[in-house]
Amino acid sequence: MAKKILVVDDSPLVLNLVRETLAEAGYEVTTADNPLILPNLIRHTVFDLALVDLNMPTIQGDVVTTILERAGLPTTRVVLFSEAPAEELRDKARACKALGFVKKGTEEHLLKELAHFLTLAH
Repeated sequence: MAKKILVVDDSPLVLNLVRETLAEAGYEVTTADNPLILPNLIRHTVFDLALVDLNMPTIQGDVVTTILERAGLPTTRVVLFSEAPAEELRDKARACKALGFVKKGTEEHLLKELAHFLTLAH
């Protein structure tokens, strides 16, 4: 059975690229461009991992982890995703108790990191 990945990002371009990349790699992907719809998504689907953009205009990704957790997705299944410096990402991930972080970059990098975090998620 394909792993279910939730991708949260305010950029339609990023959502499309990540969705295509992950779907081609065999993952079942759900995307959301608005963090406010997340509780409804979480109630209806059990996700193996959530990839959450750190810098969104409405709600920052580290706050989104709280929304996800309250809706039923543990922070141990949340990975922050951003172009921010690695040190900032690391600090934000620790502060919100996310599983970790992935810097936006190549498709290969994303797939490698995602596979790694899926082995750690619980």
